[in-house]
Amino acid sequence: MHQLRYYINRVKVLCINNISFLPQLFPVDACTYAPLLRRLVLSDGRSGNIENRVGRLIAPNLLQLEKAVLIPLSMLIKHSPRLVQFQDVYYSYGAQELHDLLFNHRNLITCVIRYCESPRNRLSRPPSHTIVLNHLTSFSVFWDSRFPLNEFRVVLSQIEAPNIHELYFSEDRHLEDFDGDIITILASWLSRFRNRLDILTVASAGIPEVDLEAFQTLLNAVPGLVHLCFKGYLINDATIHILDLELHPSLCPILQGLEFINVRMGTVESLAHMVISRSRPPDRNEDSDPFVLTLKSIIWDHWAFYLLDDSDPDPRYELKKLESQWNFKLV
Repeated sequence: MHQLRYYINRVKVLCINNISFLPQLFPVDACTYAPLLRRLVLSDGRSGNIENRVGRLIAPNLLQLEKAVLIPLSMLIKHSPRLVQFQDVYYSYGAQELHDLLFNHRNLITCVIRYCESPRNRLSRPPSHTIVLNHLTSFSVFWDSRFPLNEFRVVLSQIEAPNIHELYFSEDRHLEDFDGDIITILASWLSRFRNRLDILTVASAGIPEVDLEAFQTLLNAVPGLVHLCFKGYLINDATIHILDLELHPSLCPILQGLEFINVRMGTVESLAHMVISRSRPPDRNEDSDPFVLTLKSIIWDHWAFYLLDDSDPDPRYELKKLESQWNFKLV
């Protein structure tokens, strides 16, 4: 490892799966300069917290960082302004750390993090300037819902990502008194700026009911949405009605895919009516010529119902078989 440190200034890709070597490679009493490093992967499922024994890395040309070790980014990397891909679902970032991560890496294209708003990870100073992430296209957050998301709202309120294409937000545990509806938070955030979001996944570890007003606000904010996925939610008739294109013709008019994973659903009739409404243009009458279907697929767990082209049977006939084909008898 000492020999590797001698040549670190020539290394372009570095993958380490035993972090006991890190104190030797990045001594705590020095900054390590790696001018050619493009990709860094740190993974060690057995790792403990060794941040006080590791020095910081200066990697001005680092593009990709994947880490699964208990070291905060700020303690590991001193300077990496060109970073475009960041993934860390092992260390839990607080509000200030999340803000600093996005503030210091505005070239990010993909960002995957774990978030925890615990008392030790509080926002030390209120954000004062808007952070515009023009390059960010994919943002995934796994959050610990033992704590509220009050400061997460504050951080998001200062962020704009006009070219965002994919959002994935997942709750890794659920408490009955948890007050942090991510749908409300996302609705408030995405309503602040024009965006290009086309894929949205929202996952809960419990079965919370969807806030109808927030859900409608959210769909209003993402007119270009193509694929929507709910995991672990109560999707009742009122929620399904919001997705009904006949009732709300301006909400996500080009939606092509719906996924309902581990959810409790409303009635099959409501779902059937919603699917029919999204399987034809709103202005099409019953006797018109064959039409191009808008909705391409609905997935219930691992079952899919595909409406592919003009030659397919009438969706209303196919939907009568939902209960038997999809085991769709829900309570």
